[in-house]
Order: sequence, then structure tokens, then C-alpha cells
Amino acid sequence: MSEARATADTLLIEGTEYRLDQGGYLLDSSCWTKGFAEAMAVKESLQLNPEHWQLIEFARNHYFRYDDTPAMRVLVKWTRKQFGNENGNSRYLYRLFPEGPGKQLSLLAGLPKPVSCI
Repeated sequence: MSEARATADTLLIEGTEYRLDQGGYLLDSSCWTKGFAEAMAVKESLQLNPEHWQLIEFARNHYFRYDDTPAMRVLVKWTRKQFGNENGNSRYLYRLFPEGPGKQLSLLAGLPKPVSCI
């Protein structure tokens, strides 16, 4: 696991400096690395599993295709397609990202905070 050190607007991970906005979101999504996601997961008290990584990959692909962070409705629809009806719902997403699926997923995926998040 990488060690991360943060200042007001940067995060240093294994010698790489990442610029963050005031909310802690990565300013340049193209600078994202898996190491960044792992360091943010530690900060968020999350242990990433394969389902987290699938959602991170989906969110990044969605963002770069549509220039928009995926909304909750899109995340639910995608998880239903990937994981079936039992896990294709907001409860499942909140189990993975307890502080808010859109917010935490965007944070880990190096994407801007979703517009619909408070």
C-alpha cells in the first residue's frame, strides 16, 4: 500500500504530486492512477475489492465517453446489468460506498464531484 501525504490542495503518493480541488477531488482526471485510488480508499476507510474496481473502471469510461460523472441512476442500471437484480440497486452501491456512491466513487476514480451531490 502506498503512503500518501496531503496538503491543502495536493496529495503526494509515492513521489507523484496530485493536484486536488477544495473538496479533495482530482483536478486533472487524466493524471489518475490505481495508486491514487488506493491512497484515497485508505483516506476514506475503504478496502477495495473487485466490485469497487469494476465500478471505478466503469465510472472513468463513462466520464471520458460522455464528459460527465455518472449519476446514481446510471450506476444502478449498470450494476444491475453486471451483478444481477439482487445487487443492481442503490443499497448495494451504498454498501460499497457508504458515504455516498456518487461522491466516493468519483473521488476514487479521480473524477469531478457529481453535480447532483451536495
